Amino acid sequence: MTAFGRVLAAVSMGLRVAVGAVAGLVLMLSALLFGVVLASVVLLWQRLGGRRAHATRFGWQSARATARSRATRNDVVDVEAREVVIDRRTVR
Repeated sequence: MTAFGRVLAAVSMGLRVAVGAVAGLVLMLSALLFGVVLASVVLLWQRLGGRRAHATRFGWQSARATARSRATRNDVVDVEAREVVIDRRTVR
C-alpha cells in the first residue's frame, strides 16, 4: 500500500469514528427529549384529569438494603390478609 493509500485509509477511519460519535450523540439526545416530552404529556394529562401529580423519589438502593432498613432479623412481621372488593360503578 502506498503512502497516499495509508493516509486515505486513516482519514476514512477518522471520518467513520466522527460520524459514529455524532450519530450516537444525536440518538442519546433524541431519547432524552422523548422522555421529557412523554413526562410532560403525562403530567398535563393528570392535571387535565383533575389529579395531582405525586412526587417520585428515585434512588440506587439494593433490595437487601431496603429490606434490612424496614425490619431486622429478630422482628416478626405478621400481615393479615383480607379481600378487597372493587365496586365497578365507582371505578372509571
